Amino acid sequence: MAVSEAKRRANVKYDKSHTKGIYLKLNINTDADIINKLNDVPAVQTYIKALIRKDIAAEAGEGQQ
Repeated sequence: MAVSEAKRRANVKYDKSHTKGIYLKLNINTDADIINKLNDVPAVQTYIKALIRKDIAAEAGEGQQ
């Protein structure tokens, strides 16, 4: 189903004001373990966000000791 021009413009406007893209470049030789792991997870973005949030929580916990 084709997206209308108005819907496309609305999506672009929303993305511009509410999102930020992050690019990650991985070397197929030296980062093969990371690439393989990311290929195995069902949702890469969700997996990476969870790892970062876990790290943030761990750092916050370290400051309380």
